[in-house]
This record gives sequence, C-alpha cells and structure tokens, in this order.
Amino acid sequence: MSFYGDATYDLTDRLRITGGVRWTDEKKSRFGGIGVLGGIGGIFGADGSGPRIGTPGFEFAIRDRTIFDPDIDGDGVITNDERLTTYLDGISSFGVADDFQTLLNAGNAGGISVTAQNASVGDKFVDWRARLAYDVSDNNLLYALVSTGHTAPGLNDNITPTIAPTYRGEKVTLYEIGSKNEFKIGGRNATFNISAFYNDYQDQVFQSLISVQTAASIIGVDPGLLPGGGGSIAFRFNAAESSIKGVNIEGGIDLPGNMHLSTNILYLDAKFDKGEVVDPRFGAFTTFPNADPNRFYGPFDPATQPNFFDFLAGPPFNQTLNAFDFDGDGTIEGAGEDLVRDLKGNRLPRSPKWSANVNLSQSIDLPRGSLDWLLNVAYRGTHFLTPFNGTGVEPLTGEPVPSFFDKVSSYVTVDFGAGYNFDDDGNLRLEGYVSNLTQKTYATSQLSDAFNFNRWYNNPRTYGMRLKAKLQWD
Repeated sequence: MSFYGDATYDLTDRLRITGGVRWTDEKKSRFGGIGVLGGIGGIFGADGSGPRIGTPGFEFAIRDRTIFDPDIDGDGVITNDERLTTYLDGISSFGVADDFQTLLNAGNAGGISVTAQNASVGDKFVDWRARLAYDVSDNNLLYALVSTGHTAPGLNDNITPTIAPTYRGEKVTLYEIGSKNEFKIGGRNATFNISAFYNDYQDQVFQSLISVQTAASIIGVDPGLLPGGGGSIAFRFNAAESSIKGVNIEGGIDLPGNMHLSTNILYLDAKFDKGEVVDPRFGAFTTFPNADPNRFYGPFDPATQPNFFDFLAGPPFNQTLNAFDFDGDGTIEGAGEDLVRDLKGNRLPRSPKWSANVNLSQSIDLPRGSLDWLLNVAYRGTHFLTPFNGTGVEPLTGEPVPSFFDKVSSYVTVDFGAGYNFDDDGNLRLEGYVSNLTQKTYATSQLSDAFNFNRWYNNPRTYGMRLKAKLQWD
C-alpha cells in the first residue's frame, strides 16, 4: 500500500521547483514448508538405473498443496508414512518416464525431511524527490534533482525449520544535474542532453551459495537445527554499500531523406565502498585429501598448475585438521569454513565503464503505405559478472583457476529491423528483424561456487518475421 503526492511551484517565469513524497507500507508473507530429499539410497529401477523424476509431464502442486505440517495426526511424532504423504502432496503429476513414485515407500522415506515454515516481513518507508528546473530559453533547460528510493525486504525461505530469516530492503539516494537542449544544425532539428549523477546505495542485498554453517552464524541459529545438517544453500543477506557515479550524453539529428541519427554514451564508475561477502567459489566446508580438487577448483592441469597440492602444505590449509582454516584460529567452524572477501574497490557486476548506442532510422512514404527501418550498433565495455572481479587467478595461491574468472571483454553488437505498413493507419504491418547480426558471443551471467562453474551466453544470430493486425469494431 502506498500514497504519493507531487507538486510544482513557479518561483519565476523561468525557474520552478518540484517536490514529491511517497509513503509505502509493504508486507510479504509465506505459508508453507521446507523440505530436504536426502538419504534415499539403495533404490533402483527395473533396469538397474537410479530413480527418475522430473521427466516431461512432471508438475509441482504449488497452490494445490493441502498438507503443510508433516505431523499430520498432531501427535508430535513424524513417521515415515507422514513424510511420504507430505512429500507426495507437493506433486501434482509425475512425468511420463518417472519411476521414483513407484520405488519410494514408507520403508525408505526416512531421508525425507519436511518441516512447516511460516513467516512474514514488512517495512514502512518514505521516499521523496526535489527538482529545480531553469529554462535558459524556450529550447534550453538546466535542472538539479535529489531523490530517494527503497526496495522491499524479503525472506530466505530455505533455512530454519520454523522461521524464514529476513533481510532488509535496499536504500539509495540519487543526485543528478543536467541540461536538455533543442536547436538547429544546418536547418535540421537536433537535440543534445547531458547529465551527471551520483547514486549512494546502502544495505545492498546479495545472494550467494554458502555453507549452512555460515548461514546459521549470520542469523544466529544452531546449525544442528537446520534441515539437512550440511551442504550449501542459496542465501540472501545485506552485505555492502556502493556508490555509482557517471555521465550520460544523448543526442540526435534529422538527416536528409527523412532519416534520423541518434546516439547515447554512458560513462559509469560503479564501485563497492565497503562490504564483505562469502566467496562461494572456494571448496569450503570440505576436507582433503578425500575432496576432488577438480570439483572444487575447476579444471586442474598438473602441467600448468604444478604447485596445486603444494598449496595444501601450508596456510590456509591446516594439515593437522585436514581442512581449510581461513581465519587461522586453529578451529574449523562446523563442517568447514567459508572464505570471506573484502569487496571494497571492486566494480559492481555488469557495470562497464563505457557503453554506447548508435541508431540510424528512416521512414519512407510509398504510394500505398510506408516502409521504415532501424539499424542499431551497441558497444559495451569490459566488465565483470560477479562482485569478486575475478581475473582467473586464485588470490590465495596465485594459481590460474578458470572458476575464478568472470571478466567479459568489450564487444559490439549489431541489430537490424524493418517494417512495412499496408495503410496509413498501421492497421496491418509486416515486420522483419535480425538480432546479433555479426554473431557475437559473450557471457551474460555466471555461477561459480564450490560445486559449479557455469556460464550463460547471449543468443546467437536470430532472425524472423511477424505480422501485426489491428482489429476494430464500430
């Protein structure tokens, strides 16, 4: 629920001030449970393969679930039959090739952990903005702006048995000054706008795959009370403050032949001012020599990384404890420790210093209908996909490790589209397009933790056509 008010007052015929206030009361709640499916071993299909689940046709019950507390009879004891019933209640239909439902029974359902979990979170906050604008002329404007913003708090719904830990909402204050201008160049209409801005972010929220022990320490819960007891979980928490400052320039001009050229150039300096985040890329909460180094450090080549196991001969690896002791206190917290990294000075993810767009378009009137086309060329500078700004070298060892690389080199993409209107009203329009004309490949996101090193990439060259029609009834 929110209320908003905005008003503008003319101080003179050219100078005016605008102010606005928004009051927000936001609440979130969840009613459900948390489940862990583990320890279901020794069951195999008729062909000797492991159980199958999630094949085409599988669907969760979602809102159709009717059982949220596994203690169905309310006697304080959760039996295997109750675990099994609660688990199956969460599935609407199994897939065409699933056989897990035929193999699972009360005798082997002891590894299913389902616990009721209900929680709510909310916050009330006031945001405001103040803007001062001055008309230098009818075609030239100067302005200054200050405004605030919030994001809502949220829930971590995969941790404690009864209460989902919350995280606070983010806060930002924006300062901006700029100028907007319209003028003529050689008798042709042109625009030029420029602005400089500074954003001050507080309580930034991060999601990281961290050990259950670390999550428990953050929220002050005994790790022994957490479902599953170990492993890693996706956890959101307030971890950092950052500042984003930059300059944005945009302009355009009408060209002969009913063509138009426009461009946008952005310089961005986006860095963390402070913050400490658990580094999920490290093989924490594991011990050696039983752990597979390929699993926890990415592909390992003894020819190029001959000193990998030499690293285990000294800190932070504690030979006596046979585990990593990152804080050097001689004690391995829980089943292991997570390595915390200081983000101060690192660039924010997906924030290149320079980016630019250039658009060239044209509209052509024909004896019947009209034709138009648009060419877009975009540049995006070098940037990082994670807050760790990894360059492929593990900071503690100095060894090259692929999972510690999240840098994306600068690239240029080209898109083109054209359309034909069959009439002047645009009631029938045929369009064609091609995206990523030059077949540029670049990473868009990355997941690096102790168990995974996955990268997702942009779409390849994509082209197609579409027909649009407007239907009107009198």
